[in-house]
Amino acid sequence: MNDIVHESLKKMAVGTSIVLISTVVSMFFEFLSRILIIRSTSIAEYGIFSLALVILNIAVITATLGLQDGATRQIAYYRGRGDLSRVYSTVVSSIKLTAVAGVVCGVVMYAAAGLLADVFGMPQLGGVVRVFAVGVPFFGGYPGII
Repeated sequence: MNDIVHESLKKMAVGTSIVLISTVVSMFFEFLSRILIIRSTSIAEYGIFSLALVILNIAVITATLGLQDGATRQIAYYRGRGDLSRVYSTVVSSIKLTAVAGVVCGVVMYAAAGLLADVFGMPQLGGVVRVFAVGVPFFGGYPGII
C-alpha cells in the first residue's frame, strides 16, 4: 500500500513539475511578445490589439464548453476503473465537440466583427477581430489530450 501511495505521489510531482515549467515558459514568451508588440505599435494600436485579445479570449472560453475540467475528470475516472474504451470515447468526443464549438464561435466572432467595431467606436477593431476569429478553433486547447 505504501508503495502505491509513493508511486502516485511521484507521478503527481512529475506532472506538476511539467505543468509548472510549461506555464513559466509560456508566460515568458507571452511577456516577450507583448514587449515586441508595444515597441512596434502606437498606444491606440495596442489598445485595439488588447481589446481584440479580450474578445478572442471570451470566444475561446465559450468554445471550450468547460470540457477541459469535465473531460479530464472523466478520463481519470475511467482510467482508474481500467475502462480504456470509455477513455478513448471521452477523448474523441471532447475533441469533436471542442472543434465544432470552436469553428462556430470563430464564425460568429468573424461575422460580429463589424458590429463590435461599431459598439466600441473603433473602425480598425473589425479587421483585427476578423484575423483573431480565424484562430478560435486552434486556441481552444482540445480537452482530453493533455
